[in-house]
Amino acid sequence: VSLPEDLEGKVLIMDFVYTHCTTVCPVLSALFAGLQGRLGGRLGKEVLLVSVTVDPARDTTERLKRYAERMGAKPGWLWLTGPKPQVKKLLEAAGAYTPDFENHPAMVLVGMDKTWFRFYGFPSAQAVLEKVEACR
Repeated sequence: VSLPEDLEGKVLIMDFVYTHCTTVCPVLSALFAGLQGRLGGRLGKEVLLVSVTVDPARDTTERLKRYAERMGAKPGWLWLTGPKPQVKKLLEAAGAYTPDFENHPAMVLVGMDKTWFRFYGFPSAQAVLEKVEACR
C-alpha cells in the first residue's frame, strides 16, 4: 500500500493493533467493524479505515488477513504490516510507537492531508464520525 497515493482526497481513520492482543485491540477492531457499517458506501471511496500492526515481527500479511476476516473487514478497511523499520517509522510519525508493543496506546487518528484529530482510549463511533465530517 502506498499511503500518499491511496489516501489522496480521502479521510483516514487509523488504529494500531496486534493480532494476539487480548486487551485494547479487540475493542478498537470492534469499533472499526461498527464504523464500516455506519460509513456504508463512503467506505473505501471517501473514507479509509487503516489498522497498523505494532508487532510486525509476528503479524505477517497472512496473519493479518485471517484477523481481518474474523473482524468482518470489508474493502476499504486496510491492514498494514511490513519490515520492522518501516512500521516503526510509521508508528513514530503517528505518535504510536513504544519500544514494548504490548504497551502501545489505545489511540485512533482521524485525518486528511494536514488536519488530524487524535483520540486516546475508546471513542464512540459517533465521535469518530463527527471528526470525519470536520476533516472534509
